[in-house]
Amino acid sequence: MGVDNRQRPRERLVRRSVGTQSRRLAISRPNAPRLPRFLSTPYVRISLFFGLLIALGTTLLLMPWATADGTTTDFITALFTATSASFVTGLILVETGEYWSIYGHLIILFLIEVGGLGYVAGLAIIIFGRERRASLSDRQSLRATLGGGSLGSVSQEAKEVIRISIVLQLIGFVVLIVGFLVAGHGPGEAGWFALFHSVSAFHNAGFDITGGAPSLFEYRYSILVAGPITMLSFIGATGAAILIVIYRQKRWLTLPLDVKVVIAGMVGVAAAGFIGILVTEWSNPATLGSQPIPNRIWDSLVMAVGNRTSGFSTFGVDQTYEHTLFLLIWLMLIGGAAGSMTGGIKINSFMVMFTSVLTSIRGLTHASIFGREIADVQVRRAITIASFAFVWVNSVALLLDIVEEAHFVEILFDVVSAFGLVGLSTGTIPGMSDFGKSVIILSMFVGRFAPFFLALELAHRERFTRFRYPEGEVRIG
Repeated sequence: MGVDNRQRPRERLVRRSVGTQSRRLAISRPNAPRLPRFLSTPYVRISLFFGLLIALGTTLLLMPWATADGTTTDFITALFTATSASFVTGLILVETGEYWSIYGHLIILFLIEVGGLGYVAGLAIIIFGRERRASLSDRQSLRATLGGGSLGSVSQEAKEVIRISIVLQLIGFVVLIVGFLVAGHGPGEAGWFALFHSVSAFHNAGFDITGGAPSLFEYRYSILVAGPITMLSFIGATGAAILIVIYRQKRWLTLPLDVKVVIAGMVGVAAAGFIGILVTEWSNPATLGSQPIPNRIWDSLVMAVGNRTSGFSTFGVDQTYEHTLFLLIWLMLIGGAAGSMTGGIKINSFMVMFTSVLTSIRGLTHASIFGREIADVQVRRAITIASFAFVWVNSVALLLDIVEEAHFVEILFDVVSAFGLVGLSTGTIPGMSDFGKSVIILSMFVGRFAPFFLALELAHRERFTRFRYPEGEVRIG
């Protein structure tokens, strides 16, 4: 049977295009063993990234040269410190500046830097090893990590966030050098202190190596030390991605709704915390009561603006009143912005729920803020994350209250601090059993990953339903 010659050019064209496509695939996907199926999800890859980082940090901290006296530390202390540094929490079992050597401090600094940028750098490197191989799920993961951005340019946004983060830390380093020099330290010590605390403050890690407790007590009224550390903490809690958007838009009216919500939430929560701390601790002689009025205002401002997320403190929280501890629990549980260096339910979720409550009080059917309506699915997502956080911290606190000998409010405070990656502590954790310390480590892990993974999974599960059930009424109140 003859063959129609008119089909041959088309066949050659198809074969040529298929061959070209095959060559492109061969270039973009070299002959390399594929990852196992369980590594195909971003959840596992991010968890594995941090797991390996913690394992490396624990191994290094177990070395004798990591401690100041040259002895080998115990496993739980090394694991706890490595986890706290990798998750930029700041909770400690031993005094950082006195227990660890200069090599131990370098290990902690490395863990803070890599762990702090791990959400961005880890995803950008692991997920976007090659731009063409990034799936839609990967892009959604990184966009959720950054706190915004388009799916098409999200990897470029990640690189820009990393660059801005490094620049901000360098600026803080320069300013803090001056501050520590003015405080009486030599050039070498001032430079080392400035580098360590600039990184720790920007990532809201709360680790300090100056010695003594609370961490900023010696420099609490130094504008050039406490001031930059507080500002770096606030910027890190807000997120570099938000700063980039603000710089590009420059006008309030053109800012995206998400950025406006973050700015309003961060300022509002800081103001509420400032007033609350000032009022509740005004007459406490162990904290603010013995200070002149300007110092009381400054201490309350420093604690409320940056240190509710970073863990740096100008007075010991173990000396505060119980109602102040309860106030700080709520501030820590809220945390910073999505895509920032902090934990908690995130200020975005809190503002969505707060707006929904105000809308309900006003008798409106849909939540709205700044002239924009918030989708009901986002309200439900925020409530789900907040509900999970509430159940987790209370369940863990109840468990530790049963097995450990400490006051419940103090245990709850430290559990929320671990979940919110804050680092403030009433001092109960070093006296806990190994089981209690392990539970705190687990809370840091959950606080770092659960809100992000839960928000991402809820976004992936959203689907349009073709039918709806008839409406019914349930008695409320």
